[in-house]
Amino acid sequence: MSDGLKIILSALVVLFVFMSCSSDPEGPVTEKFLKDGYYRVRPGETRLVKIPVTAVNLPVPVATGVRPLLGLGRIKGIEYTAVLFKFDFSVTEEYLGKEIFKAYLDIPVRLVSPDSNFSVVFRMYELNEGFSEDDTIITVPEHQSEPIVDDVGVADRTIGLEKTTFSIDRACVSSWIETGGERSIALIFQSQNEPSGIIEFNAHELGTDPPVIKVEFSDTSDTIFAVKEDYNIIQLKDTALTCVGGVANRVLFRFSLDSINDSAMVHASFLILNIDGEGGLGATPGDEVIMGAGSSFYYYLYTPDSEDTLSEGILEGTGVDRGTIDVTESSAIKLNLRGFIPDIIRGARVNTGLVLQSDLELLRVQKAVIKNDSTSAPYIEVIYSMPGKFGELDE
Repeated sequence: MSDGLKIILSALVVLFVFMSCSSDPEGPVTEKFLKDGYYRVRPGETRLVKIPVTAVNLPVPVATGVRPLLGLGRIKGIEYTAVLFKFDFSVTEEYLGKEIFKAYLDIPVRLVSPDSNFSVVFRMYELNEGFSEDDTIITVPEHQSEPIVDDVGVADRTIGLEKTTFSIDRACVSSWIETGGERSIALIFQSQNEPSGIIEFNAHELGTDPPVIKVEFSDTSDTIFAVKEDYNIIQLKDTALTCVGGVANRVLFRFSLDSINDSAMVHASFLILNIDGEGGLGATPGDEVIMGAGSSFYYYLYTPDSEDTLSEGILEGTGVDRGTIDVTESSAIKLNLRGFIPDIIRGARVNTGLVLQSDLELLRVQKAVIKNDSTSAPYIEVIYSMPGKFGELDE
């Protein structure tokens, strides 16, 4: 075959293939996209915006009847106002009618802070009704108007390392034994010899050496009534913006995102808090020394199911962030809001605010103080970009 014929045949094959492809109705179809001229993408602007928030305390009373340690005193704006004891004075017949020689309350003190000379004054009262450790008790229950005095008629008792047993009027204890059944008493805080301090002692939940009332009879026999239930009434006396466990107090943050365009692409967002270390409490001395707990403040940040502060929905919701902070040092901290802010912007979530709480709310007394003045108030930081735009290149 001549070279010329080979060239003609090759051309025919190429033409056949081209015509076959272009006539295929299911083949790809291209269309001119750009008009005549030059085009570019204008990049969207990246911005950092600080969103102001309104922050308020959100009191959430909780039961504190299951903690292994009890306390009296005032520390870091938290007052251990009262300790409630319940005893069962049911006895066998051998003790009925016996003359009491001595009766006293024995309190197993474990720690005294800030030093060995610290002491607390309290008074002892009989409650009008009993209580349960499962109750949420935020104030001292109704009690007898007259205090329970010691064996010489003194009402004020001073507790510290040097004094942990307290005599009780014998006629009072005799009536409890003769009547039988349960009796509840309250040790009510009166004063302390230093501005800040706390005395901590065993609760019956610790499992060993509980508070007891010991009774010695004139015939040299004796008996012991161990505490059946106990409860610590703890109150927040600080009016600052605080997140407290064991009382408890949460912080509610409200804010508006109206200033951010709906098309914004959020890269990062944070809740910025300025911690005031002067009033912070990571753990009580008893929690650290006796229970082996660390001093880190465990926090939990969530967006509530409802923005109504009177509803149950304000107390629970979707978690946003969880971690630990040192509340005894003044510093600015960033709580990562992750997908929370983008969800609000794109309409996937209703903005019900944010709530900060102690993650050990039922177990330990902890306190974080948040600055809320004109220069250090909480705010939300959002870093976002606007989408790019297509447009003709200006000539």
